[in-house]
Amino acid sequence: MESRSTWLGYSHGSLACFSTALGLRIYEESDDGSLVETNSPAIRGNDCLALEWAPDNNLLLLISINSKLQLASFQNGKLSQFPLKDLPRQISTGFLHHNNFKYFAYGYYPKDSGITVMDYERFCPITSCFHNINIQSMCWTPDTESNFVVGYSNGLSIFDINSNQKIATTSTNTIYGLCMHSTYLACFCAKEIRVYDTRNFEKVVWSQEGSNDVFRLAWKPLRQSSPGILGTLRQIEGVGLLDFSNAARITDDAELLPLERSLPIHGALSGFAWHPYSDNTFFTCNDGMPNSVKYGERPTVCLSGHSAFARSISSEVKFLEKCDMDDISEVMYDRVLKHYGLGTLEETLKTLDANKIELIQHWNRLYGMRNSLVTERCLASKGYQPGKMQLPGVVSIMLQKEFTSTLEDLSPVPIIERRKFCHSVRVEALVLCGWKWESKPFSALVNISNERNYTRSATLSIFSGEIRHALTTLENAKNSSELEPYIMALSGYHRDNEVWRERCRSAKISDPYLKAAFQFLTRQPDEDILNCDMLLDDKIAYACKFLEDDKLLKYLHQQQNYHIKHGLLDGLLLTGLTKDGLDLLQSYLDRTGDVQTVAFSVIHGVGSSKDSRVRNWLNAYTDILDTWRLWEHRCLFDSFSHSLISVKNECQISVVCHFCKESICRPSAPKFFRKAPARIKPNACPSCKKPLPRCAVCLQHMSSLSLKRMNLEKLISGELDKLKSPGPNSFDRWFCWCQRCKHGGHAGHMSEWFQTHTECPVTGCSCQCQARDVVGDFNCSVVTLE
Repeated sequence: MESRSTWLGYSHGSLACFSTALGLRIYEESDDGSLVETNSPAIRGNDCLALEWAPDNNLLLLISINSKLQLASFQNGKLSQFPLKDLPRQISTGFLHHNNFKYFAYGYYPKDSGITVMDYERFCPITSCFHNINIQSMCWTPDTESNFVVGYSNGLSIFDINSNQKIATTSTNTIYGLCMHSTYLACFCAKEIRVYDTRNFEKVVWSQEGSNDVFRLAWKPLRQSSPGILGTLRQIEGVGLLDFSNAARITDDAELLPLERSLPIHGALSGFAWHPYSDNTFFTCNDGMPNSVKYGERPTVCLSGHSAFARSISSEVKFLEKCDMDDISEVMYDRVLKHYGLGTLEETLKTLDANKIELIQHWNRLYGMRNSLVTERCLASKGYQPGKMQLPGVVSIMLQKEFTSTLEDLSPVPIIERRKFCHSVRVEALVLCGWKWESKPFSALVNISNERNYTRSATLSIFSGEIRHALTTLENAKNSSELEPYIMALSGYHRDNEVWRERCRSAKISDPYLKAAFQFLTRQPDEDILNCDMLLDDKIAYACKFLEDDKLLKYLHQQQNYHIKHGLLDGLLLTGLTKDGLDLLQSYLDRTGDVQTVAFSVIHGVGSSKDSRVRNWLNAYTDILDTWRLWEHRCLFDSFSHSLISVKNECQISVVCHFCKESICRPSAPKFFRKAPARIKPNACPSCKKPLPRCAVCLQHMSSLSLKRMNLEKLISGELDKLKSPGPNSFDRWFCWCQRCKHGGHAGHMSEWFQTHTECPVTGCSCQCQARDVVGDFNCSVVTLE
């Protein structure tokens, strides 16, 4: 049974609040939105059974005084009572509902119960129904004046007072709190809420069972969309909103999925009612006192491909031409205009800002790895071909075969007391890291000095056993005066000078490369040297040169897993563009959203890949270019990608058989079809062998060679604006059908038919197919968002 501890109803600027403890109180809403109590009728809480606002600012009350049922009307501070009938005993509760037309209905229970419908203007009964049935709740349908819905012990029924009979019934236990919006009916029982569509009354549109009992349900009156927003009041939880206006369905038979929202309203709430005029405003009752609550509606936000911003709140839509935000889409758009990734390394680097260190190092490394695999003798022998083979990384090179390294002196003249591990696989990895002097004369190391990274050049010289070259490099540096202490310290190195090593160990060195160099000379553990903030290329190269085989492979796997997990692009040196490399790019994409860099990276090094992610990345980037309407840049990207990468594109649109749902254009047709002449196409499905549909004009099966009603002279002359070839693969033989009536045929036949007709060629079909083949024009005004 519905709880009647509190009833709230707002109409014509007045709020009626009824509770069993305080009785009936009337409040007026002031200009500032506050509620002020006015003269209220002396109706006790135990006497009033039900109350309802009428359209003419009249508050109707159903009261029981001394076992006499009376209908009361309260207006302008006056209470008028109309006796109805004597009751056999004191009844428990009742209901009263007005339908906003000319009828209202009342009832009571549990004994001698039923529903009486009265004419509001004449104040006389019209009909009486549902006798001796305990009616728990009722509500009028909003769009008709003669229908109402009742909830009783057996379920729900829709009753028509004109025909005086039920027109729809469904069995359910959710029979309380009936309220309707459009054709949608909401009801509850204990903890469960259900929503029905009266057009299909037996099917539940949505249902939910919560953890607390439900007190009230009410549809938002100002929301015109159907079904709209449903307000709920649960014990403990308070007020909740269920937005059905944009509810989604997973399938046609599935329930609606509304957006749920809980409002943080504290206190023991016992009443709930919507404001009929003010949007996003409702009333609650806390300890018998009403309160007005206005909540902020969740805005619908839309961001265009050019970062234009739009938001909608209720019925208002506002636009902002340009969003002032550091969005990756804006960065990618600027790069597209500069032809990012399409040219040489120098051209690509010019499109990047100087602070994009990660991307600058990424492109230098990627181009360097590709050039090393082609130009370096130790790697070129592996037959790497750009665009056909995946770009290997250090780990994949190391795992090609098992190897056992040998120990050798660091240099012919062992000035430094360190030894290196040697193997052809290690040399290949060193060259891939950019240490090309490991396979060539040491003079190749001079190139690093030309990059003006003097401390790095000096450190790599020390790692190669060339202290004199390191000193020369530091002396030639532009900031040689700042490096003077390090030059002096390095000049005093001797492999047997223990005092020198102790002094250098205690020195605080800020430059990571010089710190690694002195740690190397003072015989510090390799782990300390690898922890210095050097480039990953140099760390991996140092490990390939000085770590034992087991420690080397363990270190490489640790670094690879770390870079894949965090999506760091320099990890491609380890993974290459193998499966692990694609995992790394996916992590980078998840971290930054930079699908542009990911797409160009796979183009430059993935070769032929069957991984679906490669195709998805390329398609995602082309979709972005299409969104920006950069058609020329899209063509440049497609041409560039097809010249360097081989990725099979799946068919996106195909005509399928009505019976077996398989494509009728499969490349692998049965043998008896392949033996047919090339100019004849099969007129049956290649999978289930059932005939294809007939053309509505020529009445022949689709894909047949029949040219009935086909003007070949016009077709060949091009007057039909179709392909000039009359062969079976010409556009005129393609499938074409109306999206409404689903009738169609050969494209050429349908085009010829609609040159002189507007109606469907199928007999008995009155569809105006030609009239529906139009594109609507939509006008949109832009408002600057303040």
